[in-house]
Amino acid sequence: MKIYVLAFYLVIACFSIQAQGPMSTGPAGTSEEAEWQKINLGGGVVYEGYLLHGDFNGDGTMIYQDSSMYSGEWKDGSRNGTGTMNWKSGSVYQGKWKEDLMQGRGTMRWKNGNLFVGHFENNKPSGKGTMIYADGSKHAGLFTNGVPNGKGKSKTVDGVVEKGVWVSGVKQ
Repeated sequence: MKIYVLAFYLVIACFSIQAQGPMSTGPAGTSEEAEWQKINLGGGVVYEGYLLHGDFNGDGTMIYQDSSMYSGEWKDGSRNGTGTMNWKSGSVYQGKWKEDLMQGRGTMRWKNGNLFVGHFENNKPSGKGTMIYADGSKHAGLFTNGVPNGKGKSKTVDGVVEKGVWVSGVKQ
């Protein structure tokens, strides 16, 4: 008799779980469920991704008027988290975003061929990183607002190496 009662409760429990539908989590691990939508925002701007409380939240892709495209994480309507921005010009950034700014670890390849791998603040290389210039020269060290600033090491295309301190892009 105990086995039949236990089996009965197991069957009831299974039906209860199934009746609730699939469980899902929303953006950033919230328990709220976001909806996947495709929205034409006008002027050639299109967003396809998750919406929560009327804002872009979670994974999504925005195609801008000039054909530039961001694909990645959103929070409260802003690029936030990990994502990739492809500009119409050919420049590409892949890395961390915070409140619509390149912020944190990332990689940027500009249309002129320069490549930076390292830390970004306010859309510019700032902090520790390595810049490889289109001509093949490179600088590894500290950057502020996109230029070497602090301790670093540069190597020219001819193989000449300089170590030292840079201030606003100029070796001291």
